[in-house]
Amino acid sequence: MKVFNIYIKDSNDLLGNLHRISIKKTIIFDYFLVLFLVILSARASFIASNKLFIILFFFFNLFYFIKKKKTFGKFTFLLAYYIFWVILIFIFFNLSIFSFRNIYSYGGFFILILSSFFLVSTVENIFYKIVNIIFILTLISLIFYLFQIIIPDRLFNANSYLYNISNFFIKENADISRYSNSIFFTFDKGHAFRNSGFTWEPGAFGGFLLITLLIYLCTSSFRFGKKFWIFLIASITTFSTTVYIGLLFIFFFIIYNLKDKKKSFLIFIIIIINIILLFSLPFIREKIIEQIIDTIHTIRSSSYQGFLNRFESFSYDLHILKDNLFFIFFGKGIQAETKLEEIFINRPNGIGDYLLTFGFVGFILLIINLYNSFKKITLYSNARGHLIFFIVMIIVLFSNPLAYIPLIFVFQYYYLIKSENDKLVN
Repeated sequence: MKVFNIYIKDSNDLLGNLHRISIKKTIIFDYFLVLFLVILSARASFIASNKLFIILFFFFNLFYFIKKKKTFGKFTFLLAYYIFWVILIFIFFNLSIFSFRNIYSYGGFFILILSSFFLVSTVENIFYKIVNIIFILTLISLIFYLFQIIIPDRLFNANSYLYNISNFFIKENADISRYSNSIFFTFDKGHAFRNSGFTWEPGAFGGFLLITLLIYLCTSSFRFGKKFWIFLIASITTFSTTVYIGLLFIFFFIIYNLKDKKKSFLIFIIIIINIILLFSLPFIREKIIEQIIDTIHTIRSSSYQGFLNRFESFSYDLHILKDNLFFIFFGKGIQAETKLEEIFINRPNGIGDYLLTFGFVGFILLIINLYNSFKKITLYSNARGHLIFFIVMIIVLFSNPLAYIPLIFVFQYYYLIKSENDKLVN
């Protein structure tokens, strides 16, 4: 009997160890997929620009989705609309279903949305993992940024090695004499004193940080831990007007959720001081005034060309949309040939681009999806102020072409998943 009890105990220990190993492997794979998600969304490295990696990302997520026996659920309705939308675009623009380019473009779109849905459906506690991954990448960016300021030329050369090797096999459009990327950090000489982090430029990096700050506050029950201060410091190093405005809303989000009235009052005073300081800075005040004046002039003259500012870009996209009722409702599709009137024009406004691509029907779906997801995030983390969360996201998307990346689609689809993945507070 004693031997039998020892056998049972040893068996239980073995099963327990196997179970722990299985859980550990699952967590590692979860983090791998989240890192993959962030790198692809950053659009800065050869990984993001190589379709092979995007297809690989899709199959990883498809495998995980099947392995965990997940279902499409309510996402089926969205998927049906996307199929309907693509059919309409093909018919209206007379696109050939036998064209490799057309299949490549719209097939890539379905790979993007399906990968995002599979990921948010299968990775448990996904937003907590996103915060942890971006925290590590942000720490790396701050270290590299310090070298960027102190020894810019040496850092640029060192940061270019991986990019130059990848460029030998995969030709990029970037100017390698000005742009360098090592997957985890970007140094663009056009932004010599600004931190681009792991994304393609400082404003986009700041957008990632604003979103991550909001998630961190929710998942940490509004603790001001080291992650909060690292994200805040990194946000400041972007020297982005949009990011600074977004930070003001985040402070309001904190005030709205703090129970300590003294802390809330102190933060409120800090916000007022920051608003005064923010708009007293010449590079911010003059930039805003200049962009408004330029936008008014451009709208009056209808001379949209070259590098547009964010307001001009938004106006340009609306200007194209109003040409046809079909464009207003369903947009002009994914490809530049159907979407743009000019051969080359810089359009940095993400919301305008989304409208131009998907029309007002698609844009309304974006708004509904994001609003419901932020409402769910705040609900399951016992936070308040999902509308503030939503406003910050709109500010980020208005200022950067980030609406069409996997991370934003993950946010769009989060509210559609079942409750087992809704644990947010750790």
